[in-house]
Amino acid sequence: RVDGTANINLFKAAAEMQALPHVVFVTSWGCGETWDYLNDETRGFLGPALKAKTKAEVFLRNSGLPHMIVRPGGLMPGTEPPTGKGVLIRDRPDVGGAIRRQDLAEMLLWLPRRPETDGLAVTALDRAMARADPPLSEAEIVDLAKPGNL
Repeated sequence: RVDGTANINLFKAAAEMQALPHVVFVTSWGCGETWDYLNDETRGFLGPALKAKTKAEVFLRNSGLPHMIVRPGGLMPGTEPPTGKGVLIRDRPDVGGAIRRQDLAEMLLWLPRRPETDGLAVTALDRAMARADPPLSEAEIVDLAKPGNL
């Protein structure tokens, strides 16, 4: 599947560059440790793509490239207006939900590229559409960068 092989080939090429790029890899909720929280129907429908993306995530993590993995929840149709309530969630693979495409795009522009986020995998969701039990804590939300503070 291109979800795995093509991404792995890109990471191999990037790892050979003189100046290593910071890779932002957008996969999907359901990859990596979030797989265990998918229902059977979703596993049956999206399983092969999610497993291929997970394979690429594992390769990236072991590549030595600085990176951040972003796993959006279910993407709302492009016709939905942004809400500005997108959040990046860390250390909670159990939290699922949805996000509007425009909100995800805006968040990707302001991802924090700091040493403490290198290697981090986060879930991107609209806070109002997050399914979290127990509820999210502020410590589980990754602050987005601000102009001049990337």
